[in-house]
This record gives sequence, structure tokens and C-alpha cells, in this order.
Amino acid sequence: MSVQETKSIIGALRLRLQPLNVKEFSWIFRVAEDTALKWIREGRVPAFRLGKTVRIDPHLLADMLQREVSDWEAKQELLDRRLKIIEKEGNWADIAAHFSGEREGEDWQ
Repeated sequence: MSVQETKSIIGALRLRLQPLNVKEFSWIFRVAEDTALKWIREGRVPAFRLGKTVRIDPHLLADMLQREVSDWEAKQELLDRRLKIIEKEGNWADIAAHFSGEREGEDWQ
């Protein structure tokens, strides 16, 4: 799922007044219902029980997705800045060495 698709889903979730059921969640995120239930059991999806049924709070889900998108965009921005510095300095040998394993143990963060 692309960032743009995720942002569209976030917008739709914020407008929704009713909680999602597992089937709706599965359809939106293109996963099997078993996978959705597994994610809920693991606490990866904000859900609650209403009797015997499981419901997903669309606003909490939108908040969670927004944080993930923001984190991804921040990481992408950092990578873009690093690449611009490398291009400016012409230090491509360091990149090649990193990916060929010559600089093992060095953290690239």
C-alpha cells in the first residue's frame, strides 16, 4: 500500500462515525480476516469487544496510521538528505563498501 493510499484511508477513517468490523478492516487493508484477527490479538490494531463481536475504532486506527506515515516520511527525508550529501561529496565508494559488507558492524543511522 502506498503512502498516498494510506493517507486516503486515514481521511476516510476520520470521517467514519461507526466502528469497523473485522470484515471491513480486512477489505480496506487487503488482508485475510484471520490475519486481521491475529493483528488484533497481538495489539497491532486498536480494537475492542462488543459482546462476542470485535470492533475497530476508526479514529484510533487513523491516529496509528498517521504516526506510521509520519515516521516513514521522516526516515525518507533523512535518507534523501544523506544521499544529497553523498552526491555532493562524491563519496559513492563508501556506499558500495557498506552494501558489500566491507564495513560490517558500522551502524548507518
